[in-house]
Amino acid sequence: MNEVWEEVDFQKSAPTINDGEAMIVAYTMENSCEKSIEQTTITEEGVFQIETKRRGTNCNDVGIMRTFVIELGQETLTKLEAIELGRGALWIQ
Repeated sequence: MNEVWEEVDFQKSAPTINDGEAMIVAYTMENSCEKSIEQTTITEEGVFQIETKRRGTNCNDVGIMRTFVIELGQETLTKLEAIELGRGALWIQ
């Protein structure tokens, strides 16, 4: 866990992941209007979909890295076939 945390160079300490839990680290690019996670769903096909929402409307085109850390149950994670952030697939089992 700490290796992943150091690789992405987060400023805060890594969270404690308890037994039976897992963590997804998802990266995206945003402009000057910050993105937040609006909702997450798991489809019948096992696709974990992460929908984001942009705050604001008067945004410039600066590309800024945005990282989301999502905790899931380990059992749920093992059932996933793919993870999608917006319209792009992040990971396929």
